[in-house]
Amino acid sequence: MYSNADGEFTVLIRELNPQDSAVYRFGAGNEKYKDTELTVQKDSCCGGITKANTHLGETATFNCNYPDEFKINSKYLINLNDQNTVRRIICTGQESQKKQKGRFSIFDDRSSKVFSVNISDVTEGDGGVYLCGVWRKETSVGYYSYFREIQLQVTGEIH
Repeated sequence: MYSNADGEFTVLIRELNPQDSAVYRFGAGNEKYKDTELTVQKDSCCGGITKANTHLGETATFNCNYPDEFKINSKYLINLNDQNTVRRIICTGQESQKKQKGRFSIFDDRSSKVFSVNISDVTEGDGGVYLCGVWRKETSVGYYSYFREIQLQVTGEIH
């Protein structure tokens, strides 16, 4: 379980398989709980862990393929810093396919069903685990669907 800057809690279930499909119950403290049905589908385009290496000061680039059903959804990159906090780094928005935020940029090529992320002038603090995903809201529950994990290792001196 993770927290975020908005004071919400996030449950992140990683490395899912179709047999993990079930109804899950979520709640915090004495608050009302919410039952949520989770369906896990296997798609040849996605999944798995990508290990990326870069040097200080360089630009790190990685690509995230996604299933066709997510073509119009907003694309997100999050960081799992210290394994306790989920930090949203950058997102496209439904109308915009390209966005720049500081040293981070994202571009969604909907025809190829892949979005690319660049981190310029990489620092040591940029190393860690990132997840590529989309935002969906089909009922009263909105959720992120993540389909690629990037483990970024930053090494060496500034080039």
